[in-house]
Amino acid sequence: MNLGKSGSIDILNDRHQTPATGLIATISNIQSRSRRCPVVFACFDFEAAVDFRNHRKSNLLALIDAKGEIYCMSMANKEYFSVRLTQQPVSCACFVPTSKHCLIVAYENTGTVVVLNTKTKSVMSNLQLHGKSRKSTVRLVRCHPTLAMAVMVDDLATVTLWNLQRNRCLHRLEGGEPVVDAQFALDGEALAVTRLVSGCIVYSLKDRRPLLQLTLPDS
Repeated sequence: MNLGKSGSIDILNDRHQTPATGLIATISNIQSRSRRCPVVFACFDFEAAVDFRNHRKSNLLALIDAKGEIYCMSMANKEYFSVRLTQQPVSCACFVPTSKHCLIVAYENTGTVVVLNTKTKSVMSNLQLHGKSRKSTVRLVRCHPTLAMAVMVDDLATVTLWNLQRNRCLHRLEGGEPVVDAQFALDGEALAVTRLVSGCIVYSLKDRRPLLQLTLPDS
């Protein structure tokens, strides 16, 4: 999914490397509060990514503008509706595959992370760390494919694993070296954390212990 300079969004097939060969559709004329307030972040719910071509069910595409307004578009009828209006810019967002209408949203400069219900437009819960990471901006959120669990990475390179049912931090890896990415395995058994220099470490979700480390090749 690419955000165009004109405010349009290109939906791409991830098997292709360029828009020219992998373009599925383009969403244009995106409604926002102002033409001077462009969309800066977009994410699909899990079912929308699978069923986009057939437009089945009421799949949602979340769109977030530069001022922090969150609104969704139904892929079934192309209708927009506002979810939350704030004056605080959003750093990242992610739908929760295991719960309907649930969207995790992290905000800039405050350390605030909330779980929103896109249907009722209410805040369901807050995910808040303590200590030095309390006000650090979360830059990345990934959700577990089958469990109510999420991983978050903040500006201090702290990686935290969360139980979304209890709103509780299960595990914490302190920062130091910047984190490039964090991903759950498709089978839900492991978490891969990739750091800038040391490479990728795969952790077991059962006991949180490292399973293996993949070092980056010498450039």
